[in-house]
Amino acid sequence: MTLRAPVALGFAGLLLALAPALQSTAAPPMAPQEGERTKSVRDGVFSAVQAERGDQIFKERCASCHQPAEFTRPTFMGAWAGQTAEGLFDAIRTTMPTDNPGSLRRQEYADLLAYLFSLNGLPAGDVELRATAGALKQVLIEAPIKPVKSKAGLQ
Repeated sequence: MTLRAPVALGFAGLLLALAPALQSTAAPPMAPQEGERTKSVRDGVFSAVQAERGDQIFKERCASCHQPAEFTRPTFMGAWAGQTAEGLFDAIRTTMPTDNPGSLRRQEYADLLAYLFSLNGLPAGDVELRATAGALKQVLIEAPIKPVKSKAGLQ
């Protein structure tokens, strides 16, 4: 086994492990507050063009350590269900790439998030997922209604 597999599994495990920790901290709640207007990831909160950009960024910056299949398992979306896109965005932004966390532009991290959503069969819409904290807080992560075959060829 090469170093690639343990590192990849380590990041997927980190994201799964961070989900409960992010929910239980004293920081502001990850779920939208009552009265805030929210959208579900099921509502087309990213564009197909944005997901394609995210795919390219993944290939250039992430694929040396990660495989798309890591992010298409039900446990991945399940770990983040009920939280906002801001939580997942921040988890990725503050830990990746491992050799230089936070080194991508915020919009590039949003493009990667769009790509991860698309891998899980979530529908693209007409607008792009914005990289601002306010916009990301308004997007609720929910698992896809039913598994859809993704670009990664998995269900």
